[in-house]
Amino acid sequence: ELLYKDFGNKIVSIDNSKKKIEEDIEKQTFEVQTNSFQVEYEEAVSQYKKEFSNWESGAKIDIVKIRGIILPLIEKILADRSIMFDLNSYSNPKDYMYHHCVATGLISSVIAQKLGFDKGVILQMATAGSLADCGMAKIPARIRDKKQALNQAEFNEIRKHPIYSFQLVKDLPALKEDMKQAIIEHHERLDGS
Repeated sequence: ELLYKDFGNKIVSIDNSKKKIEEDIEKQTFEVQTNSFQVEYEEAVSQYKKEFSNWESGAKIDIVKIRGIILPLIEKILADRSIMFDLNSYSNPKDYMYHHCVATGLISSVIAQKLGFDKGVILQMATAGSLADCGMAKIPARIRDKKQALNQAEFNEIRKHPIYSFQLVKDLPALKEDMKQAIIEHHERLDGS
């Protein structure tokens, strides 16, 4: 419904369409939710980076902290899976490793939900996804962060990260054995190589 108001010598139309107002509110709500998710996501990446630094120094994985980092994001992404398509836009080259780990956990949760798993398995898969590359903390930074092409020895060292990841998670009682197996096999091909 259009209303017309006479303001002196100008006639101004005011659109009071309920649908238009609802669309505007919905758009603003979506933008706030998206921005809120991005802020939480970036904070999660920052927290994950601190944990990764601890692993580089020889600390054990604190699975309670890892779950605390990703759980709020999991709940949001499972409620609105379209958020998943923006994850890559939040990344930056300097912190790629940490973005990759957090995003892998989130994408794992979406896949688990889509496959019909219950909340417990979804959380297990998200945790395993976020820890799949934790073994990169055991690879020297000069190799891991190298911008130029890796030589064969460096490439071979990078290829060991699933083994290092498994070594970091193998004694975590809160992570199920099949999740630990997924971590060690996350680059394995169908032919076993």
